[in-house]
Amino acid sequence: MLTSLLKLKTTTQDFVISVQLVKQVDGGMFKAEKLSGEGKCVVVFVTDKPTTPSLSYNEYPFVGNKANFTCISKVQRWPSDNSENLSSKYYWNRESRQPNTILRRSDKGTSVTCQVTDDRGQESPSSNIIILDPYYGPGNVHIHHNYKQFTVTEGQTFGPVNCSADCYPECNYEWRHLGRVQSYSPVLHISTIDRKQTGVYGCYVMHPNNTDKSIALNITVSVRYSPVFRQLTFNTGHKKDNMRSIIEGESLKLVMYIESFPVSMINLHSPDNLVHPLVCTIDQQVHSYTTHIEGLKCEEPGNYTIEANNGIGEATRSSFDLDIQCKPKSIMFQRSRVAIRLNSIEEITLFVVSNPKPNVTWIQNSPYPWTISGVGVNHKYFLQSTIKISKYPLNQQLGLSICNRIGCKIEHIKTVPKGKPDGVKNITIVNIAPYLAQISWYSGFDGGAPQNFSINLESTTDGSRTITVPSVERDERDLVLIMISGLSTDAYYNGHIVSCNKYGKTEVEFEFETQEANNGLSKRETIIYPLMICGIIGHIIVVFVIIFKYKEKYIDSKLQILQTGNTVTTNTLVMYDNASHTPSTNNKQSKLGQHASMNGTESKVVDKEWLKNDDKGMAYSNDETSADSNKSCSNSGDYYDNETDDTHENDTTQIYRSENCVKGDNFYEEMKRSNIAGESDYDALKK
Repeated sequence: MLTSLLKLKTTTQDFVISVQLVKQVDGGMFKAEKLSGEGKCVVVFVTDKPTTPSLSYNEYPFVGNKANFTCISKVQRWPSDNSENLSSKYYWNRESRQPNTILRRSDKGTSVTCQVTDDRGQESPSSNIIILDPYYGPGNVHIHHNYKQFTVTEGQTFGPVNCSADCYPECNYEWRHLGRVQSYSPVLHISTIDRKQTGVYGCYVMHPNNTDKSIALNITVSVRYSPVFRQLTFNTGHKKDNMRSIIEGESLKLVMYIESFPVSMINLHSPDNLVHPLVCTIDQQVHSYTTHIEGLKCEEPGNYTIEANNGIGEATRSSFDLDIQCKPKSIMFQRSRVAIRLNSIEEITLFVVSNPKPNVTWIQNSPYPWTISGVGVNHKYFLQSTIKISKYPLNQQLGLSICNRIGCKIEHIKTVPKGKPDGVKNITIVNIAPYLAQISWYSGFDGGAPQNFSINLESTTDGSRTITVPSVERDERDLVLIMISGLSTDAYYNGHIVSCNKYGKTEVEFEFETQEANNGLSKRETIIYPLMICGIIGHIIVVFVIIFKYKEKYIDSKLQILQTGNTVTTNTLVMYDNASHTPSTNNKQSKLGQHASMNGTESKVVDKEWLKNDDKGMAYSNDETSADSNKSCSNSGDYYDNETDDTHENDTTQIYRSENCVKGDNFYEEMKRSNIAGESDYDALKK
């Protein structure tokens, strides 16, 4: 500070001090005093324009943010009075603008300056120039694909999937999965994808100068893979050895843990190689498939296999052994009735399904024991015993109890006097070709003696003929099939199938019409027709006798015993029956009218429906004495009178039939008869 003391003499009270060309050093306090020592002081402030401002950023500007600049200048005043009353102005390309202006991308390249003014109105020079180059982004983040969800098969290549964004300067990219970085580039590419890489992938875009400025877009990747069995659990605690055990009628609950995408279709393969689709409740979070299997039968034990398949790769399987227990059921007698004579001993044979093994007792306290033996697999048993009736009547119902620890079943065996056989059942005629017909039927109860069959066929065109079916040992319900050639075309036939044994015969009537001959031969007829020519030339009718004897050990059905295998014995016999007539197409004689329905398929059959064993219905066969019933038939089908003195009583018998036998699906294995033809019961009654 410069202090100057000027002593001036004056005659007046006031005085003036003048300083020319004031400099910074001229600022300070000046004092004027009299000679007497009295005086006054004055402070002189020397001022100048504010200093040139310095323009800077508080932080680097981003588009969308306010322009946050700092303009720094100082007041020039001496001595200093600590006054900082400066105001600032900002100029964008020399145009004044408010300091809180929001930055835009279009502001790039703008020149920004500032200028300050002090409290005395003095303006500073213009500041330094800042050229705007604001940052921006990330914006317009985009994944270059039409879908946001991807499905790929395990082992395949996934990608590339590109991610882009608008950034200045260039943004940083990261692809993340389950919190882990998979790629530090805008491109996601997985050369060999596996099931563990299923899930959400995020493309994270970050500004390099401000990581708080980031945006993420997600995609979902689903990896398809073949099913894998992890665990199989049951609801039943019954366990015997390594086998699960339930009681027939119970529901078997299975919970299967199967990793699979997409979800699998579940099939159950039973021991008989049948495939049963299962309806499951699926929990994809824990990969569980829950199902309830109903209707399991004790004929179906063994190894079951669960198969899961979703169409990706190979199916997966898991097996378990299952034992199904049941009380005795599906009881089938070898014959619907037992033909017996007084004081004779007759064998009884029946089959039963039971698990565990059954025991059998006579309700009438018979002294004859039962022999029980298994007949293969699937809990099927073969039961044999004998009976003897020592007093009349011979028509009786003998009760027996078949039990195991699950329960019991009461059955009755019907005994009848030996007599003539029942008529055949379920006659079917198929006109295979105009000259050829197929006749089939099921043999009935034999009456207690071997029976033979013959066919009496009549036609106004061909006259009458008798066709003898060769003697072959048959059981009740066996199928017999006959092929008859040499028929006239477009002709009506009436016939009888005769069943006969030593005690008599029974006839069942049938009728059918043959087809009209076509001008041309079908493919089938071109094979059959040469055989017809040979028959005409040699005046021979060729009878093809094909006897299908279905030998079965048990019946394979939900209602009857499941057959373990198809055992079919086919006996083919070619016989020649001399005849003087040849096929004719000139005559037409039909008695069927509206009742006939041939069309090359089936005729009207004069027969009653085979009765069903499951319905436990009662049928009665009246073996009344007649001229025919007092005759025996020879093996050739001819009859001779050798028991004309026998007297037959009315024999009302009860028959149990099996539905499966009606359909011819399954039959029991043929049991050889041990009956020896002897004196008739009617002879015994007479004596």
